[in-house]
Amino acid sequence: MSLDGSFQPLAPVDPAELLGLVPFLLGHQPRRALVILALSGQEQPQGVIQQALPTSETADTVALAQHTLQVLRSLPGAQQVVVIGYGDDQQVSPTMEVLRFLLDDTGILIREALRFENDRYWSYLCHEISGSSF
Repeated sequence: MSLDGSFQPLAPVDPAELLGLVPFLLGHQPRRALVILALSGQEQPQGVIQQALPTSETADTVALAQHTLQVLRSLPGAQQVVVIGYGDDQQVSPTMEVLRFLLDDTGILIREALRFENDRYWSYLCHEISGSSF
């Protein structure tokens, strides 16, 4: 937010900067969670969604992804997202895969999809940065 109270566009940032921004936005460091930063087409912040990751149950994974998409659709102007999963690969990837599949049909652009664990992050969209240190 600028000094005059208006929101400034989220400039293109690298994954480490995005990961550093999330605890500031939420007021805590997420654990075993899915966090979605919703942006307008002009990169104006539209909202932040945090959901606890489900257990290994497939039905829970699909239900969480569908609920997250429903909440995302309720945010007016949300045209882009950054999706970050906090946890190990078995906890994050099933939900991330379902959510990415569901988002494909909405016209909402996935700007970045990351997994964060033990001060390292992996990108689902760019394999060149997978396993990078935070």
